[in-house]
Amino acid sequence: MAKKESAVYLALRFDVDQLEKLIDLRLSESLQQVGRSPKDKRMHVELQKHGSVHLKFAQDRIISRIPLRAALAYDLGLTKVEGSGKINLEFETTYHIQPDWQLKTNTDLITHQWVDRPRIQVAALDVPISGLIDFLIEETEKRVEETIDQLANKQLDLQNQIFTIWRKLHSPLPLDKQKTVIAVVKPTCLSLSRLIESNGVLKSTILLKGEPEIHLGQSNEKYDIKSLTAFGYKDLDYTQSNVEIDIHLPFNRLEVIAHNNLIGKPLKLGDRQIHIEDVKLNQINGLLHIYLKSAGSFDGEVYIKGRLNIDQDRNRIRIEQLDVDVNTKNILHKAAAWMFANKIKNKIHEGLNEQLSQALLKTKDKLQADLNGLRILEGIELRTQIDSLELIELDTLEDKILATTNITAKLAVMTTAKKSKPE
Repeated sequence: MAKKESAVYLALRFDVDQLEKLIDLRLSESLQQVGRSPKDKRMHVELQKHGSVHLKFAQDRIISRIPLRAALAYDLGLTKVEGSGKINLEFETTYHIQPDWQLKTNTDLITHQWVDRPRIQVAALDVPISGLIDFLIEETEKRVEETIDQLANKQLDLQNQIFTIWRKLHSPLPLDKQKTVIAVVKPTCLSLSRLIESNGVLKSTILLKGEPEIHLGQSNEKYDIKSLTAFGYKDLDYTQSNVEIDIHLPFNRLEVIAHNNLIGKPLKLGDRQIHIEDVKLNQINGLLHIYLKSAGSFDGEVYIKGRLNIDQDRNRIRIEQLDVDVNTKNILHKAAAWMFANKIKNKIHEGLNEQLSQALLKTKDKLQADLNGLRILEGIELRTQIDSLELIELDTLEDKILATTNITAKLAVMTTAKKSKPE
């Protein structure tokens, strides 16, 4: 069975007003300092916002309008005089993601407008306001640039975040505390669409391609970490993710389960009891072969073979086209072999489907619990909605049963103020 590459679409949805509040908070922290003018050591300036930050997004650039109030103090020696002024500053931040996923930003002041020019009134004294204005604009420009660069390079740290996630996706992920079910994502490609603003929401889409697998028990397979795809914008439309996951059910693990279900637990066949002493599973010509050694009322060996198929209505495995061969000296036992084989088949069904159901349920619960509400950055989190998980294909291989499942899900990274479901 050819391995199919799966695609996960992740919607990025940021409310612009929430991003404005985040920058508001960071700017407030940055501006809560008193600066001293290098041109005149007697002059102090304290910067505060007198309104909210306003953001406007265009392709690869952000326009920030920041209203500020400057509290002024001038030391005259025997006394200190104070004043204030208000100014609106407009910055342009250009951003660029390099092929190695490193985010580069450059912020420049493009214009300023005085709402209330700063004044310090002292009788018969001319305080140098022009130097104050120059210092005020320079100090504000420096702090705003530092704040934006810190948000982009230190808090977001796109390159480190992406590389960390990429490495983790190559590592086995236990889906339960006992580590009886292990998931491996095996990513192959990562893409991103350009950011666009629509109706107050900043939107983009991430596409992750991979070949995910789930293993019943520890996997001995080794996975090399593939090189991360070089960054480049892609034209992507967000859609519901349909992910195919291969669940590996190895025969050695299934034999242990069959032993637990059959050995030491007598089977009743009419008024007789049958004791199973050994069970072996393998594959020949695409068919599941079950070998049983029994004692008690039925003393001998039974060989059962059949083709695995999917019960679509119940999302379960079933064994069809059953064929039975009996090695026993008792003719009556041979006549009863079909009833015996059906009982064994039902027991095998129970074991197979219990393990498959556990793998499916643990996968769904783990994804929902770990991903929904996952904090990406302050004020930004991942929302996950798993809609369905179903069995779509079966293959009997040399050493295992391979069950292919399909997960449909909606995934979105959103600001946390609004608790809506992913679109």
